[in-house]
Amino acid sequence: MTILERIAEQRIVDALRLEVFDGLAGRGQRLDLDDEAAVPSEWRAAFRLLKNAGFAPE
Repeated sequence: MTILERIAEQRIVDALRLEVFDGLAGRGQRLDLDDEAAVPSEWRAAFRLLKNAGFAPE
């Protein structure tokens, strides 16, 4: 684990302890990990085809 990862982990632990995340919208709901918001709109159809065929990048 790098020093940056350790710092990030410690800040997350501190925030959890201080209940910083408790008021966030969507708390307790599942994340939509199939969201294609990061894929440019002109590439979404091609990405979906690659994904369904098992060739899409992570």
